[in-house]
Amino acid sequence: MSSFGACSITGRIAAGFIGNLKCTRRDLLSFGYVFTAGIVCILSIFSGSSLILHAVFAGCFGFLNGSYHSLYTTLLVDIVGLSELPKAMGYIQLVKCIISAISLPLAGLLFDVTQNYVATYLFIGISNIIGGVLFLCSGIANRRRRSKNESAEIKECS
Repeated sequence: MSSFGACSITGRIAAGFIGNLKCTRRDLLSFGYVFTAGIVCILSIFSGSSLILHAVFAGCFGFLNGSYHSLYTTLLVDIVGLSELPKAMGYIQLVKCIISAISLPLAGLLFDVTQNYVATYLFIGISNIIGGVLFLCSGIANRRRRSKNESAEIKECS
């Protein structure tokens, strides 16, 4: 747990710095963090009984998880705008609570059925990969929406 926590703090600081650079696309950055966290989670099933490998995987996952969480609010502002942020945060928290209420018992059920954690780690990894792809799709859709709005504003001014 200490490798997860220390790397999570490091990831939050690093991603906050990188995410605030003008040349950074936060949607692609978030996609990369979440997608890679899914890959790390899936690869962690190969660590076997090695405490060192478990610590390395926990550290990598902590870094990526912390990185995503530091960009979460600014990415939401990019998608819905500052005026809609409070409402969007409420909806996101509701969805996160529902997912937590479903995923934790499901992870326990997967362990009970298989008597090991491989299926649980695969489920979490695949879920993160799907979430990363959804981030990528929302970023693309948001860019298209913005370009349409900007072109409509230009036509209105002409």
